[in-house]
Amino acid sequence: MTNEFPASLSLNVHVNLRFGPGASSALFDLIKERGYKNIGLVLDVGLLSNQHFVEFRRRLTEEHHVAHEHINKEMGPTYDYLDETVDSFRNKNMDLMVAVGGGSTLDIGKAIAVLLTNPGPGITYRGVNKIKNAGIPFVMIPTTAGTGSEVIPNAPMVDTTEKKKQGISTSFYHPELAILDPLFTVSCPRNVTIAAAMDAMLHHAIDAYISNEKNQMCGLFAREATRLILPALPAVVKDPENIACRGDLQLGALYAGLALTNGGGGSIAGAASYPLEVGFHIPHGMGVAITGLDAVRFNIENGYYGYGQFADFIPASLIPQGMSMKEKAVLFYEHLKKLYQELEVPRLSKYGVGENHIDALADEIVGMPVTGKNPITPKKEDIRAILTASL
Repeated sequence: MTNEFPASLSLNVHVNLRFGPGASSALFDLIKERGYKNIGLVLDVGLLSNQHFVEFRRRLTEEHHVAHEHINKEMGPTYDYLDETVDSFRNKNMDLMVAVGGGSTLDIGKAIAVLLTNPGPGITYRGVNKIKNAGIPFVMIPTTAGTGSEVIPNAPMVDTTEKKKQGISTSFYHPELAILDPLFTVSCPRNVTIAAAMDAMLHHAIDAYISNEKNQMCGLFAREATRLILPALPAVVKDPENIACRGDLQLGALYAGLALTNGGGGSIAGAASYPLEVGFHIPHGMGVAITGLDAVRFNIENGYYGYGQFADFIPASLIPQGMSMKEKAVLFYEHLKKLYQELEVPRLSKYGVGENHIDALADEIVGMPVTGKNPITPKKEDIRAILTASL
């Protein structure tokens, strides 16, 4: 026992959560309890083929007044797109915004909620805590199990002028209710399922854990997220109707979002994903997935072995007794490598990235402050090597 006081920490956990098959019905209880009259709805176009969502939408429109509905088709929304969408919701006297979909749709939904009460174009509020007025109440119903947008106080958008992706971050992004209904994820396409789960596990959870700014609570969320996602992802890819594993992915993504929010995640792959998305239209999660494996390898080869903490979640039969932390870290990397092969994670070249693009990408990535939170601060040649290995 020691007399030393534990290191101080700041914990941000603000979520009223409902989870489980059929949990979407909790929205109707909330509407009745709070007396909401005029509802705005933002949804993913892909949900129109999900029978569970179709029934949910039918009940919502028949039992309540949906003042305006927007069907989102953008995976990487721009500030111009956001402003157009916000304008379509103005003057509707809405008292509740409901967003149902993947990360981009949830980000649009919560951004609308605050921009309806804060004048001017969305890009005016780009950055941290520039929103001055609380938005209208909103509900988040994620359908891709990966972004953690329902608990992350940020809504990334693309600035087409500067060709950069930077979000509106505000402490007002606290939903009245977050609903994790695994039935809403069964229609999620294979590649989206993989990209979202990899984003949650590698970037939100593990990168938050290895960050120079991590704390004890972040570590708890990160480990639990990885414990759930690591076996559930390949199981869901094999059997998309596996509701139990769909639920594990959703909970894992939620915990991963809490890890990122409280851990100040530093990530080479996370940083790389932004110019890859803006310049080559690679979805954020897929950009993280593609470069993430080689980012793990880079850290291990340069003496960081914290990944060994996640070897506990590899099947016990694969872990010999008495392994050092370095050996466990290498084992975790090898397990990830096999998972990549099993899932057939694509390479950067599939999206048109070539060797002639590497220098410019490396220049942009190495200058991002977030890379300094990585346990091994990368140089430009390190970024070049990671990107080249990911081609």
